[in-house]
Amino acid sequence: MHALRRSLLRCGIQARNISTKEVTEVTIPVPWGHLAGKLWGNSDKQPILALHGWQDNAATFDYLIENLNIDRPVLAIDFPGNGFSSPTFPFFPYHEIDLIACVRWVQTHYNWEEKITILGHSMGAMTGFLFSGIYPEMVNGTISLDFVKPVEQDRKERADKMGALMDRIITLMKRDDSDVGCSKKELEDRWRESAGLSQKAVEKLMERGCKEVKPGLFNYTRDSRLKAWQMHRWECSENMYIASKITCPVLLVKGKNSKFFDWSISCCPKILDQIKSSAKSFEMVTVEGSHHLQIDNPKEVAEVIEKFLAKLEHEN
Repeated sequence: MHALRRSLLRCGIQARNISTKEVTEVTIPVPWGHLAGKLWGNSDKQPILALHGWQDNAATFDYLIENLNIDRPVLAIDFPGNGFSSPTFPFFPYHEIDLIACVRWVQTHYNWEEKITILGHSMGAMTGFLFSGIYPEMVNGTISLDFVKPVEQDRKERADKMGALMDRIITLMKRDDSDVGCSKKELEDRWRESAGLSQKAVEKLMERGCKEVKPGLFNYTRDSRLKAWQMHRWECSENMYIASKITCPVLLVKGKNSKFFDWSISCCPKILDQIKSSAKSFEMVTVEGSHHLQIDNPKEVAEVIEKFLAKLEHEN
């Protein structure tokens, strides 16, 4: 494959969409274990970094990347406690700050010298938003699928709910369901019904999202503590300030049949105007599809992303 690529380049032919056919499992050491991921393409170029949604995993990008006509590799990671990545240290709840730190860790682990391009879905899109505002000088562009930013909560509401949330987290910490299992179909049905996923989406996510714990019995690979997401939520003023720091080109892709994009901006409706004002360029596109539009409608989403990436390449 590498010889073919070099041969094509010598002949002046651009070897597009060849790199994404090579898929390699990667493991990135972290202090609590490892981050797992999938690399589409070889390591001759710095990859686009793909970040999945809440309780999903790197497989969420499989269909999309197979349809992308690009010549740059893509690295999709499983966030801590998701997919094949290690859960975080016992007793520590998961938080959005962890996700920003993971992106920075991956960046420094590979010693990437170029600015990074982030492709995020849902929680991964939120992470791209935060990282782009916190490290604006390090980001080449962000692509956000059906989500924009963290969901807000005012101080009083946050304080009122803190105790109940902490109790929920401690209950989940004490629960050991590592040996508890059910049939694969029952696990699929439970995931599909709780998350409103299509059958196609749940089958894809189950590839990294379930494990056999006993002969014929399966359980999720994800850490159950993820269910109690958020000891802290941002305020609108914080999100507006972070948005004002974003300087890279931004692409937002919204699923026509999804409620999540609008939900993510409902408490801070001026956020899009702020991103438009600060970003080098801003584009918002609506495509057919549900929240997991990259699984259910990968071809159309891929076409939108290709155009955005082509503009990035031209600008650079």
